[in-house]
Amino acid sequence: MKKIKITITLFLILSLFSAVVLAKDDSSERLFRDVYTVSYEISDGLSFTRTILDNEKAGNNREYVLEYEPGENTQIAFVSGKYLYSTDYIRNLAKYEAPDKNYVAGINADFFNMSTGVPESAFIKDGELYTSDIDTFCLAKNENNDFFIDKPSTDITLVGDKDGVEYHILRLNKDFTRYGIYLYNARYSDNTHTGKKPTTSVVMKKYDFFFELDDIDEYIDISDNDELVEFIDKYNAQDEEITENAEEEETEDETNYFDLILSEIKDKYSCEYINGKFYKISEIKPKINGKENLVVCSVDTNSINAPIEENAYVFCADNETYGYILMSFAPGDTFVLEIDGNEKFDGVQSAIGTGAVIVENSEIIEDNTLSHYAYDNPRSAVGIREDGTLVFYAVDGRQAPKSSGFTLKNLALRMKELGCVYAANFDGGGSTEVNASL
Repeated sequence: MKKIKITITLFLILSLFSAVVLAKDDSSERLFRDVYTVSYEISDGLSFTRTILDNEKAGNNREYVLEYEPGENTQIAFVSGKYLYSTDYIRNLAKYEAPDKNYVAGINADFFNMSTGVPESAFIKDGELYTSDIDTFCLAKNENNDFFIDKPSTDITLVGDKDGVEYHILRLNKDFTRYGIYLYNARYSDNTHTGKKPTTSVVMKKYDFFFELDDIDEYIDISDNDELVEFIDKYNAQDEEITENAEEEETEDETNYFDLILSEIKDKYSCEYINGKFYKISEIKPKINGKENLVVCSVDTNSINAPIEENAYVFCADNETYGYILMSFAPGDTFVLEIDGNEKFDGVQSAIGTGAVIVENSEIIEDNTLSHYAYDNPRSAVGIREDGTLVFYAVDGRQAPKSSGFTLKNLALRMKELGCVYAANFDGGGSTEVNASL
């Protein structure tokens, strides 16, 4: 079975099953005639229909339709596996996403790099931006659990606290090229996959505030940490003793209390010690129209496939192009990471990439500039009806006379015929895959 990358996967808590065979539809008013149809109700609010279609110009085709009415019993999840940089089967992705739930259906979604599995458009999960878009569309679910299709239009900027200089970040968690500064975190992979040529990589972490050791009581309550209080007292006493006996080679207590303090503060209070200051580290969670305060932890000017640790960002650039910018950064430098974008995506909890919009306000949108526009191919798509029902669609192809596939225009016509007021193309061709548990 062919491996695929991004999928839309549906899970259910309570499963219902029924099947019915419908008679041939000879309606002359429809562009596509149903030669044979069988439908299954596979869970509460989810049906699956297989149909053999006939069309004078398109010929015979075999289509597969998932109709989903959002509800509590059947849940929809946009999944990508453990890492964006990976490929896997639909069912494996579903098992990783929710191992304790019953997978019932899935379909491929966004276009992706066939070598790496990295999606072309944005991907949002639990409100977090996993990867940015490239002027591409997404199917998104807002805070009201309503679905819509639009462009996130992400724009990423790093602003220096010291000088206010703005640095444009080309992409978040996308395949690396030499043409800009890239930003990575652990959603991407365990390393940056930048290739064999040296790059400059800068590790940054998000912080809430910073302080010096003498001011620790103003920022952190350590009154109940007797061990840390003792370490600090002994360190201060040791420091005074060293100052008083500066000319003597030894002191009575040679214990390195400062290292003990560093270890205790790092482990118990999630702080990093950088250039004489403690930074209270917090969880990174990039969001569209969100900001995060970052501090530079390390700079490597000869980095190859830099490792990515949990809860950290890695900025990368090719040393022959943009690496000189990152080389100017130093540990302790602070920045603000800003991700601007389409305000419609404020509060969006989940989103997955699509191709071109093919139906808008019930009107067919034609874009014959797309290389695959005029050719019959296997296709997949997503549509939204007026009542909020989602239609996930796939048609087989390259198997004439059984199923020749659709042009992009015929795909749009079919989605409109299925009642969609908005629809977008998913990745098709050899990536087209849909399955259901019947």
